[in-house]
Amino acid sequence: MKNEGRLNAFTAAMYFHFLGDGLFSRKNYLDAIDYLIYARNIWSQVSDENIKEFSDNENYLGVCYQRIGEFQNALIFKERAKNLRVEYYGNQGLEVSQSWSNLGVTYHSLD
Repeated sequence: MKNEGRLNAFTAAMYFHFLGDGLFSRKNYLDAIDYLIYARNIWSQVSDENIKEFSDNENYLGVCYQRIGEFQNALIFKERAKNLRVEYYGNQGLEVSQSWSNLGVTYHSLD
């Protein structure tokens, strides 16, 4: 029964994440942030087993905040994504490189 609850939470988080992803694709960043936050709130409760998905969601939040010009929030979420990805993948891997690149883009935008 306990695993069923985690599976349902994972499914719900993925549902909200995919809604946010679709809105992001349509450049509807404010609504995307809302759905990605819903997913984040669920994943924060079950993230031990879903670090990869949680890190992807954090990354999307960072990119959304960057697109609407909220660079400090973008840095917060992109840094979290990077830390989670390093925890999951180690210091190597495409996702970790992407996180460093995303952080660089945001820092560059602050100038």
